[in-house]
Amino acid sequence: MIARPRRAALQLCFLAALCTLAAGLASCGSSGDAGAADGAESISGARLIARSVDRKDPFVNGRLVLIDAGGRRRLAADDLECERVAYSGERGLCLMAEANGEPARAILFDSGLGESGALPLEGLPMQATVSTDGRYGAMTVASNANVEPDDEEGGVVTATTIVDMRGGKPVADLEEFSLLRHGRPWGAKEPRFSGVTFAPDDTRFYATVQAEGTLYLAAGNLKAHTLRLLRAGVDAPSLSPNGRYLAYKAHRHEGEPWRLEVLDLKTMRSRPLAERRQITEQVGWDGNGALVYSDGFDVYTVPVAGHGSPRMVLPDATSPAAPAS
Repeated sequence: MIARPRRAALQLCFLAALCTLAAGLASCGSSGDAGAADGAESISGARLIARSVDRKDPFVNGRLVLIDAGGRRRLAADDLECERVAYSGERGLCLMAEANGEPARAILFDSGLGESGALPLEGLPMQATVSTDGRYGAMTVASNANVEPDDEEGGVVTATTIVDMRGGKPVADLEEFSLLRHGRPWGAKEPRFSGVTFAPDDTRFYATVQAEGTLYLAAGNLKAHTLRLLRAGVDAPSLSPNGRYLAYKAHRHEGEPWRLEVLDLKTMRSRPLAERRQITEQVGWDGNGALVYSDGFDVYTVPVAGHGSPRMVLPDATSPAAPAS
């Protein structure tokens, strides 16, 4: 456990300030809720999990923040300071950066916020995801994150690993997978991998492959150790819980920003969403009808049908995940 001597007092001030900002959510509650907000030790009943940030006091950055069905916000897991967090199927993955003499590492945790495993990270945390049933997790790090993209040809170098969430054992390194383009093996020079999202069967997954100056959407197979390129101009895919829709960032025209789109995997038709800002994080799903994501400061949701408009649901938070029911 990492000691946090100042946090008990800070959490009450932190909660009080956020209660006035929780647009789209129910009231944070009266002072009688403060005890529940101080160090909640269970994810049971949470409808949204995210990484807390505080623009005025970074001391609480990285703490898990939980939103229950009534809209009440609770801080949790005092010993976790996550840069990225993912949770599904009663298993969670917290990617922690190097800090206070502690090395970068991935912490696996259960629904009671107990640690169930740990792995070292060889780089700066970028993305984390957990399969719907909690069987597998994936983590992407930037192994040369100390350089600017323009300082090295091709930009940041990524490494992506799939782990067994039942104990933390690595089961696959995407650099060891065979690339297929147009159904044939493709020997691309120094491909890079990121943005894993799992299909419900735990054998198939989707990911981003960067190769020869282009980002591709790829379909992966854990048993065959293959990645089949599907289409170009796609980054950070995220599969809906029912496996029908695939959300991602798309780049259609030179000079235009990346936009969120959703692909219907049955019809293979895509549509842009109402969110017009350039979102940098990998998005998640709130059920099968809406996306949940962060702009780097707050958490928003937007319908996948293409209508409506983005709505802020959680201020001062990033890396959101809606636990699978």
